[in-house]
Amino acid sequence: CDWSSDVCSSDLVGLRSHLIHRAYVMGMGAIPVTAVALVGVALIYWIQHRHWLNPFGLGVMAMLFVLRWGSLWYYFSKGREWSLQWQERVFVVPLMLTAVCWVVLPALVFPGSTSVEKLVMVSVMLGMASGATTVLASLRWPGRIYLTSLLLPGSILIHNIPGGGPVIAMLGFCFWGASLALHHKLNQSIVASYWQGETNRQLVEEAHANEAEMLRLNQALQQTQQQLRAHNDELTNEVAEHAHKMKLAYAVVNNTTEGVLVLDTAGVVVEVNPAFTRITGYEPADVLGQPVSVVWQGQPENLWPVLRESGRWEGEIWSRRKNGRSE
Repeated sequence: CDWSSDVCSSDLVGLRSHLIHRAYVMGMGAIPVTAVALVGVALIYWIQHRHWLNPFGLGVMAMLFVLRWGSLWYYFSKGREWSLQWQERVFVVPLMLTAVCWVVLPALVFPGSTSVEKLVMVSVMLGMASGATTVLASLRWPGRIYLTSLLLPGSILIHNIPGGGPVIAMLGFCFWGASLALHHKLNQSIVASYWQGETNRQLVEEAHANEAEMLRLNQALQQTQQQLRAHNDELTNEVAEHAHKMKLAYAVVNNTTEGVLVLDTAGVVVEVNPAFTRITGYEPADVLGQPVSVVWQGQPENLWPVLRESGRWEGEIWSRRKNGRSE
């Protein structure tokens, strides 16, 4: 991703937005510390020399302080509507200008200061660097440049004070290296924490999506079950109605006074009514499963072709009784 533009993948844009927002949040907390440090350095110089440090330099530092505070305040009120590129610039530019002031400050203050005052100012800068290591952990190179501007100039200029100047300077260099290493470690931790949080968020979203899908499938299943129950009730009613009609038809056939003979498509007797038995003398056991020729005495030639074609046939057929008489 090109961090100088807004052309990034959605994941990297989210990371960039998170880091910038964290920088603003931490920067707001660092404003009072910066104010105390500037006032402390100015007072130390005034106590020693009874006049203020370079008024132009103090004015520039005061203006930068107000600029940083104003940019932070505006970000939390309306600045989040800016593009990520502008959010980053508004934070980094005042920070880098302040870093330039920290580079120039020791050159202005040290020449006329005692060894104790130099140690006090170096201690102030070391303390600010300790806080800046955490505050600027979300910014990679701007944070490293700011830490370097705080620690290196004082460490270089303090080496010539009597009574341990080189040792103190070496400690300052070591502290600078340790601060950069800690800053790098904190930056990696923040990035790793963000990706872990994004992974957890995606897992939660997937779980919610799966839960919603399961709920949808369960509702669809319940709806299908209801439809099946309704269809089953329909079939049950139709079967019951059909069975009732069959029973009614069977009762009519059994109670009619005319003989009824039921055949299948092969001409085999499958059912007879009591009137048939009374008229012909054939018991059901005599004719059921037998060809109809057992009963009929001859049959029209067009009987079966007409039945198969139209489903019905009308005419007369002579049948014989069990005693051999025909009628």
